[in-house]
Amino acid sequence: MLDSLSYHNFSWQGDVRWYKASKFTRYAPMVVAVITVLSVAEIAFGSVWVANLGDTISVPKIIQTLLVPGCSFFNAIPSLHLHLLVRVNPPTLALCFSSIFCFCYLLSTFLMLGSCGASESGVPGVLRRSECYRGIKGGPQRHGVDKGVWITFQVCNLLSAIAYAYHAGLAYYVLRGIKQRKAAGVVEVEDPELIAARRAKAPMRIYSSMEHRPAAEKPQVNLLRGWPNPSLLPVAQIKAASAAALSQPDVSTPGLLYGPDPGYEPLRKGISDWLSRFYRLPYPSNPNRICITGGASQNLACLLQVFSDPLYTRFIWQVSPTYFRVCPIFEDNAFHGRLRSVPEDDEGIDVDFLRLRLKEADDDDSSTKGTLKGSQPWRKVYRHIIYAVPTFSNPSSRTMSLKRRRQLVQVARQHDALIITDDVYDQLQWPAQQPSTSSSLKHAVLPRVVDVDRELDGGTDRPGVDGFGNAVSNGSFSKIAAPGVRCGWAEGTEKIAHALSQCGGSASGGAPSQMTSTFMTHLLQTGELEKHIFNTLQPAYARRYHSMMEAIKRHLLPLGVTLPQSDRDVVGGYFLWFALPRPLLAEDIARVAKEEENLVIGQGSLFAVYGDERTDDLERQIRVCFSWEEEDRLAQGIERLASVIRRMLDGEISRPNRDALRDRAIAHDYS
Repeated sequence: MLDSLSYHNFSWQGDVRWYKASKFTRYAPMVVAVITVLSVAEIAFGSVWVANLGDTISVPKIIQTLLVPGCSFFNAIPSLHLHLLVRVNPPTLALCFSSIFCFCYLLSTFLMLGSCGASESGVPGVLRRSECYRGIKGGPQRHGVDKGVWITFQVCNLLSAIAYAYHAGLAYYVLRGIKQRKAAGVVEVEDPELIAARRAKAPMRIYSSMEHRPAAEKPQVNLLRGWPNPSLLPVAQIKAASAAALSQPDVSTPGLLYGPDPGYEPLRKGISDWLSRFYRLPYPSNPNRICITGGASQNLACLLQVFSDPLYTRFIWQVSPTYFRVCPIFEDNAFHGRLRSVPEDDEGIDVDFLRLRLKEADDDDSSTKGTLKGSQPWRKVYRHIIYAVPTFSNPSSRTMSLKRRRQLVQVARQHDALIITDDVYDQLQWPAQQPSTSSSLKHAVLPRVVDVDRELDGGTDRPGVDGFGNAVSNGSFSKIAAPGVRCGWAEGTEKIAHALSQCGGSASGGAPSQMTSTFMTHLLQTGELEKHIFNTLQPAYARRYHSMMEAIKRHLLPLGVTLPQSDRDVVGGYFLWFALPRPLLAEDIARVAKEEENLVIGQGSLFAVYGDERTDDLERQIRVCFSWEEEDRLAQGIERLASVIRRMLDGEISRPNRDALRDRAIAHDYS
């Protein structure tokens, strides 16, 4: 009996290992389908031939006309099942059987064609004219098939041989790729959809168009997790970089020892040179503006330790919706109850709102003027901290306009604020429209806020200022290499970089990520990191983005869902953000999607600033991520979401009791 796996998991993509091996191997299921059709045709023509053999019938003729095509058919059907339904087709078996059938078909075709070219008596024991079509000289006169049937049969035989040879070549390519990845230390991760399907094996059940399968019978689709898909990790490149670094004593020795406070010097220079090219900066590369960090989140904590004070610093201002992981970092630095949200529109942060609130805070005479931390000659404590993700924001996917970036810097200068920007998605960009001449963009479209601060109205060295500036860029290799490298950088003025390097938590143990820094230096110096970004990440994420966007346009927009900044020329990042039609609430949609569709999404309230009372505008918002799930499941997830929204709009699902569900957490799957 066929189980749920056999029907619910059908996909022309087939085995993910075949699909991802190359642009040719993904057509393997179609090749097998062609072989199946050819086998049926050969059996039909072979039957006609055998029926017309009369007294000249023999075992060899039956083998050539019926047995070989019949065996081919019964080989192709299981192969189709493995490709399209089970979606795990062992390339070793495919190579073996395809090679055997290719040989059989070539031999059969050679014998039949050779018989018609032999002498009238044929070659005794091998080729005989009786194997030809009716009417040929020396061949069958009364019995046998017409010439047209005979030729068609031989053409099908030859096409089958070619198809099997092609399939064998594809199997060999896939098998070689698996061996190469194994040698490189890559762990093959089986499709989680198949794992879930096998665990839930059950007798097949047919559901009507109005009936919905229980969530337990559906493989989970997680559109909340903001991780890179394992297939996009540069395992081979990092392995080569680590081997190169550890094999050179002049690199490995300093890499394994405590490093200088600002970080590994070659990496600082490599990052400075690379960012100067990417952002097309009009200044000479300056490594003294760079401080190596243990990643963006770790560095945010260090920035707060150095540049804020629980007594003197009034508030933390965050663009809302915000990246939810930063709120605990702010609270750990004694800012509980002093996190403030700033709304954004299609140009980014609402600068007028921020300016008004900053003025109100500065005019409050009850604020403390002293500091809790001891003074240091290299440190500056700011009156306010502003946090934002200006480019391809997490979660809203918006990009702050150049005008707003300039206005933000001006406001920060007026109110003694330090702008901390997470610029971790800047390199993950591609054209918004398809088709495009390229899915890779090698230069940033907009300058960072730290670059605006460097040049606006005389820059950070203008007369009458202290030289610290009002912006710092938080960078990371997590999104462009791998999260596990735990290595990043901060860029600001030389004073900002030096002060950050003196943070007690990092300076006491030497430079953060010292050993990893040697690996990343190798990737930058050899150009492998840029190749990975431009040739692998940008095209892959562009495909994923467009796949999800097409599904949203097809299934969600007709239901009244709306997207921000829909007219952009360049898009990027990991996420898409959209608003539900009224009166739907994201919390209800997320709950039903999890319970009935086994779909995990990010409801807007997850991204609220801690303690913020302005959450009404997030109640109808949803974030989905296209970086983690397998590419073919992105559209499937959007279709499931559309099903929930449609049923809730149609009244098939009633809205829940808000008080009864308030404490039910659905966020345990997110990251």
